[in-house]
Amino acid sequence: MENPIVLVSDWMRPRLVTICTALAATVFIIYGNNLNRIVKNLIKRWHFVLRLLTLVIVCAFGYGFLIIFLGRVLADGLGGLGDYILFPVVVGLFMVVGILAEQKRVM
Repeated sequence: MENPIVLVSDWMRPRLVTICTALAATVFIIYGNNLNRIVKNLIKRWHFVLRLLTLVIVCAFGYGFLIIFLGRVLADGLGGLGDYILFPVVVGLFMVVGILAEQKRVM
């Protein structure tokens, strides 16, 4: 019988892009207000229409692109890990994200 950690790691491998995209999206949920605040401070003197368009572009397209890009980059990095380490690292990453959310009082 195979080690359960290896079985779970094998199950995760084809789903790594989805798992890592979820991690990236969660980080953006936690820190999205901070990023929006920075963008708002940069464009606060602009005309209303330009501010609106900038926020729509940054929030809809910028964050979406970054989430997908970071998810793929993270998946490529995690894909190189061995079967015995992949599952514990993914669980650890989700725990770190959970701790960050708790510290920011998102939960």
